[in-house]
Amino acid sequence: LSTSPPTSPRCMGDCSYRWPILKRSTMSNSTNAPCRFLQSEGVLRLGVPEDFAAERLMPILSRFGLEHPGVRLEVTCGLGPELMRVYRQGEFDLLLVKQMGQGVDCLACWPEPMCWVDSRSAPAFGRDPLALVAFPVGGLYRNEMLHHLEMAGWHWRINYSSASLASVCAAVAAGLGISLLPTRVIGPQHKVLQASSGLPDIQGVYLALYAQPGLSHAGHLLLGQLRELCEAPQPRTAAT
Repeated sequence: LSTSPPTSPRCMGDCSYRWPILKRSTMSNSTNAPCRFLQSEGVLRLGVPEDFAAERLMPILSRFGLEHPGVRLEVTCGLGPELMRVYRQGEFDLLLVKQMGQGVDCLACWPEPMCWVDSRSAPAFGRDPLALVAFPVGGLYRNEMLHHLEMAGWHWRINYSSASLASVCAAVAAGLGISLLPTRVIGPQHKVLQASSGLPDIQGVYLALYAQPGLSHAGHLLLGQLRELCEAPQPRTAAT
């Protein structure tokens, strides 16, 4: 937990943001406790992957802001390799990140099953060259996908690229190409490509939780909530 002044917003690709929860929580409680009387508890900086389950994470962050109005929580969303680089430079207090392997200094990690995904209504698999939908250069899924396709001798072409998980999923559903995605994000508009497709089986992706030393009490509370979120069972996809 840092006591330094909040840093100015920075972009990390096109899916990054700083979220000053302090401003929202003090405004919502303005009738009981004017903002000028709140005692600042510093800044807590969190990095999260763009494809993390936002619908489950946002309620936790909102509740944390209400319970700790003196903490300015800054959340940065981005691609894994860039998030890790920024964390190593000491610019995040807490980090959730996708990585290959379990790592050596993370506090906890959880396997992230992956699968090849196609459109159910307008399949792209079978085109030559193989039509792909991908994250931008430097994204973990993109790196692994292209590396394994090259090793297996596939001819491929990227038809659509976006740093937004929602855009990638929508492009696959529309039939612009196939992609390598976590099984938990597959929707009814998608079709999972089985081993019979001949595509390489790519596993070994983990969701890892990191924390800098010297966290405040509030920082440890958020750390525990993030750990509970990651340990909760993930819904299984029925797409086949």
